[in-house]
Amino acid sequence: MGFDVVDDIKSGFNEYFGFVFEEVARQFLVELNRAGKLPFRFTKIGRWWRKGEKVDIVALNEREKKALFVEVK
Repeated sequence: MGFDVVDDIKSGFNEYFGFVFEEVARQFLVELNRAGKLPFRFTKIGRWWRKGEKVDIVALNEREKKALFVEVK
């Protein structure tokens, strides 16, 4: 019974790099926010999901009632 390491890596490759790319996008938005290069300054950033639906990144400014929804692909 052999163990194929390449097949094991391939099976989780897209899921792992999807998560990594979402984190890179989140950090990019944080830097844009610090530089004032977005339509508004957000005070919270994270993910949103409910009943099987998911938004990769949601940035909020609750005081101004503004939100930015980002789908990372």
